[in-house]
Amino acid sequence: TEILIVTFLTCPIHGNWDLDEPAPPSKQDLDPRANIAIARMNWLHDRYNIAGFVFWSEIGRRMGIHSIPATLDELRAWSEDYEARAMVPADSNLVVVEVTMGELQRQMHVSKPLRPFAHRLVITVLNEHTRIAMMQPAQPWYLHLITKAVLNGAMLFQRYVFLPRIYPLPLVPLEVPDVKHDEVARMHPTRWASKPWYKPQRSGLAGFMDWLLVCLHLVDAEHFTPAEKYKKEVYQLHEIGPLSLEKVGHEEVMRRAGDMLGCPIPAIWAAGSWGKRSQTVAAC
Repeated sequence: TEILIVTFLTCPIHGNWDLDEPAPPSKQDLDPRANIAIARMNWLHDRYNIAGFVFWSEIGRRMGIHSIPATLDELRAWSEDYEARAMVPADSNLVVVEVTMGELQRQMHVSKPLRPFAHRLVITVLNEHTRIAMMQPAQPWYLHLITKAVLNGAMLFQRYVFLPRIYPLPLVPLEVPDVKHDEVARMHPTRWASKPWYKPQRSGLAGFMDWLLVCLHLVDAEHFTPAEKYKKEVYQLHEIGPLSLEKVGHEEVMRRAGDMLGCPIPAIWAAGSWGKRSQTVAAC
């Protein structure tokens, strides 16, 4: 899910040009990754009972969501009304809390002795309605004070002390993969937050440094080392999702992406039976 969302956040969203214009679209103009990511997300969401500002409204329209509030204030009012009616305590919420806390602690590399304390700090970030619905205990005032001090201190330090970032650090590559006409575009993320999904096995000095970090117990090997269960080879956007759905829905995803792009998706972005049927499509 993270890769799909970051892909359409990072890559250009476009399509439906007048192809009779004298100047043909460039390679970047034909980058279909955002449309494929949205199409795959839509295809996956069609199988679940899920309801997912200018930017997010456009994403919602491309997802086929209707009656999206016209302004941020209207969206906030709709959200608060829905929360008041539907956000209630439930045992299932405890499962969500456990999974979410685990993800946060892995991303922040919190050691096991500090995890109970970190859990309590996270609770202080929740508003009162959310805390009650998630069935979490109220925390003392001094923990709220610690959390506010740390977050405000980090904000001020980053704003006034850190230098501006000199280059972007997206989760997915900014450049369109450069592949031959008879090859398929396969990709790796540029970094990994909690689990090493689609992380390649590095070699040379980089591989030695990875091995050393694991041996010194500076990282959690389970959530750092590339493995077959985390699909360490590569990913293709139209395959991402639960493992049970990895091999299905490709043709429908590409058809939807082509509808958004305004032309068939080039064959370098597909594989398997769909890719073979698309080999004649070199570009829009």
